Formats: sequence, C-alpha cells, structure tokens
Amino acid sequence: MALHPLLCYDPTARLMFNVTRDTRYVQLRPECSPRMLQAPALTPPVPRLLITITGFPAWAIEVVNPRGVTVSDVLGRIFDTLNCPVSQQEITQYPAAMVTSAGHSFRARTQMVPQEYAQGVKRVDFIAPKVFFVGLTKCRSGHDRWEVHFSMNV
Repeated sequence: MALHPLLCYDPTARLMFNVTRDTRYVQLRPECSPRMLQAPALTPPVPRLLITITGFPAWAIEVVNPRGVTVSDVLGRIFDTLNCPVSQQEITQYPAAMVTSAGHSFRARTQMVPQEYAQGVKRVDFIAPKVFFVGLTKCRSGHDRWEVHFSMNV
C-alpha cells in the first residue's frame, strides 16, 4: 500500500493544515493541484483507514468511505476528532500537568472568540502547541494502522 504524497510524513509538508481550523483553510503548495485532495489516500484505494494519535489511544480515528478513502476524508476526520469537546471522564484519564497545559491552550485559543469558549476544552487543546499536521506514518505494531504527526509550525 502506498500513501498519497500529501499525507506522507514530511516536516516540510506539501500542505499546510492547522487542525484548529476547518479543512476549507488547508493550503497547498503552488505545485499541488486542489484536485489532489480528492485523490485516494492509499493506493490501492481502501474503504476504511485507522489512525492513532500517540499518547491518546482513546482518540483513534476511523476514516470510512465506501468509494475509497480520500485525502480530504482523512483531513476532515482528523479535524472532527480533535475539535470535539473533551468529556469530564476523558479529562480524569490524563495527568494533572497535561490537563493544566490543555487549560492554558484552551484559554489562548478562545481568548477572543466567545463562541469557542462556550464549547469548552477540546481535544486539540491537549495536543497544542503542536497543531500543524505534518503527515502519517505506518504504525510500528505491524497492524494496518497509521500514526498522525503534528508540529508547532510548518
């Protein structure tokens, strides 16, 4: 299986995707056609893709598309997964220092946006300040899973 180049781990990525912002704000390098976002995420195409986030096993991301998972599907599910509110039950699973750090990220992210503040702490606050997608790598476990990577900048 070959991963689409836009999704391959690359700190000098071909796309800029800040996971705190909707996928319509994804920026591609000039040499990349916007049609690449609709290309299959894997070759040969697959109807289902599993993605893990290191340190957050409960946040496994399942991307499903019966016609074949696309690059856009992957980015959209990453965004959706990280931008949902964190439940009290989830918060109790993490060390106090991590929760405190997420609280600081939450306040910085919502400082000027009352509607965001009202939604509470989100998963993205736990990965901050690493909020830029830099790609996927095959999980070392040998299973058919991929690991997502983030960076503080692109």
